[in-house]
Amino acid sequence: MNTRHPKISRAKIPRGIALLALAACAITPPALHARLPASQRAVRKVYADYHNTRLTREHDGATGHWSYSATATKSSRPDPSVNFNADLINPDDGRHQLATVLYPLAGMQSELDPDYLEYQILSAKTAHIDGFLIEWGFTTHRSELVRRALTALAKRHDFEIGINLCDRWLFQQLPSQRPDLTDRKALFAEFFRNYYYLVTEVFTEPVAVRFNNRPVMFLFGNGLTAPEFEQLRTSRASRSIPGVQPVVLLNSMKGAPWFNSQRGLLPGAQGVFPWVPPRERRVGDPAMLAHWDRYGTPGDAVDYQKNIAAFIKKARGLTGDGFDAPQVGIATPGFDNRGCAGWGFDFSHLPRGNGELYAAMWDYNLKNARRIDWIFLPTWNDWTENSQIEPSVEDQGAFLRITENHAARFKGIDSDPSLTELPLRLFKLRQRARAIERKSADWPGHALLDQIALALSRLDGKEARSLLAGAERLITESEPKRAPAKTIRLVARDGKLIPANDASATSSPAATRVNATPLRLRMDDATAATLRDNSDYEAYLDFEYKPAIKGRLIIRMPSKREKSAIGDFGIVADLNFLKAGDWQQGRVRVFPENAMWNHSLEGDADLEFSGAAEIRNIRLTVELRELCELRELRETERQGAWGAWEARTSGSAQDLQASQNPQSSFYLIQKPRLKFSKNAAAPGSAGISARDRHPKKRAKRARHFAGISAHAPGEMPESRAGLETHAPCSAKGCRS
Repeated sequence: MNTRHPKISRAKIPRGIALLALAACAITPPALHARLPASQRAVRKVYADYHNTRLTREHDGATGHWSYSATATKSSRPDPSVNFNADLINPDDGRHQLATVLYPLAGMQSELDPDYLEYQILSAKTAHIDGFLIEWGFTTHRSELVRRALTALAKRHDFEIGINLCDRWLFQQLPSQRPDLTDRKALFAEFFRNYYYLVTEVFTEPVAVRFNNRPVMFLFGNGLTAPEFEQLRTSRASRSIPGVQPVVLLNSMKGAPWFNSQRGLLPGAQGVFPWVPPRERRVGDPAMLAHWDRYGTPGDAVDYQKNIAAFIKKARGLTGDGFDAPQVGIATPGFDNRGCAGWGFDFSHLPRGNGELYAAMWDYNLKNARRIDWIFLPTWNDWTENSQIEPSVEDQGAFLRITENHAARFKGIDSDPSLTELPLRLFKLRQRARAIERKSADWPGHALLDQIALALSRLDGKEARSLLAGAERLITESEPKRAPAKTIRLVARDGKLIPANDASATSSPAATRVNATPLRLRMDDATAATLRDNSDYEAYLDFEYKPAIKGRLIIRMPSKREKSAIGDFGIVADLNFLKAGDWQQGRVRVFPENAMWNHSLEGDADLEFSGAAEIRNIRLTVELRELCELRELRETERQGAWGAWEARTSGSAQDLQASQNPQSSFYLIQKPRLKFSKNAAAPGSAGISARDRHPKKRAKRARHFAGISAHAPGEMPESRAGLETHAPCSAKGCRS
């Protein structure tokens, strides 16, 4: 069968774009406003759209857009519903059930975690992306938290943060937060207050996106009406806002309402920006139409670029205020909105392939670079629409490398795609460093990691690689040696979580319906005391569940962390069901940072299952880790041999002088200029923190961690009495 696609005609371009292009061509424009000399014009820039907000239970007490459930009501597909519960983990590969087609290379992370945001910014910088345009809603929207977090990091790394104002969010979402906003007039007044905030607070930031020294704002559309926009931009109240009014670019996909065939763009608008190309083919490739309602091809995407360029060529400069505006080109990696069920509409697709579409759009921009000021990339991280540049497990950073190569050519600078791999190495070191920091609050290695970040920000690959090698050695030395993990297995029986080897834990329990009466479980006292005393463990809760009706299943526990404005750390998992279903296997993670295990839920419970499901076969598996020296300390305490342990850990003269050794990692990190040689070693440092090098301090600190400071040698706290005796750690039995 001949499956070649017919060439798409301009008539198939969405009506709004066609009207813009035709109207612009029909105008005889007045003389364009005077342009700045080339020497004063802005340099070529590359910006990426930043979608949000994605969160984690560990960092935020919520999952954000990593979870998504919806039905594509306009779709003709047999099953138009999607249901992604990010709390659920696949036991085979450890991946979360994320609302995305591809899986992030960095894993499920929080967009409010500074370490992860640093990784994103540095990854973008190494690909020659100059800044992010954050999809922003209003001051009490989660996107404002992301903007603030990104802005703080951007100031360190010479990175720009702009606003893609999603005006629809305020009109649709804010009324649920503000019952006093009862009519359109009140909503517009609130929109004006948010615009005032942007002009006076956000656009005055030193990292704000600017063109010829004026702040720039993208307006996504579908919120403000054309008269409201004109009032926002040209009214006396608007002109009285202190500060520099932004250059406003309108979304070309929503541009027709803002365009008048006699006046051009409405007053207050200086230009347009392109978005993801339309997907308009509803006949053609059976393989495409088996999964999506409509699709596009690389050729369609380039046709879209040509139509947008024709409109911009005629319409730019047709403003009443004389402000100059950038001409914006576009390139997108692809599109697949199955992660969000087309936001409730239908399924559409632009093939990512191996980067053919993305490269074709970049090539068009390079051929027409003479008339392009900026390249806009939708998107950096919209995983729900599969348009992300951020590396995935499947592409291993290929789209980031394509970006680096083409952006370097666009800017006329040298290309080094290998740099794009280094931010992930730094991010993984940051994660390991945080684990060390929990054991040694004054661990001095963060200064070294900061130096690596600055080297990457300067695109200094040689220094970054040298420092990364040194940091990897330092962190390996600093990581505490651990004894082999002890596995604790608990099962649910008669309202209790009891050891799986207990005689009463042999029979299979009946299913419990939790939609009327919650199922509450109390952990046995000995295990609860163990987990309270040692938070260095990894715990997974396994269970079987059967959705009874459309609704949710919520698993709770008492938490040591207070509920925040965006999440509840007492929620272990919040699973959504679109309909009744069969029995399924569930696995979720229980984070030590969140758990208390103090029997403080109703009924003296530690776990509670409630919602629209039946539950059975509940099991909790805990991998309990312990520092080798801590385990030896406990063993010698049982033997009444504290003095022997202190003698073994007092440290040799070589250990205590490690900080004076020029080849020691501790010596290196105290220097203002951090340099590592290939042959650098750290004899004797063994990861001892500064405050633990003195033998008396180390002995006191070890007693504190063991929880026995109030007990004489030979005595054990009551909470330790039930622990089984372990043989002292040997060198072979310990691992990092």
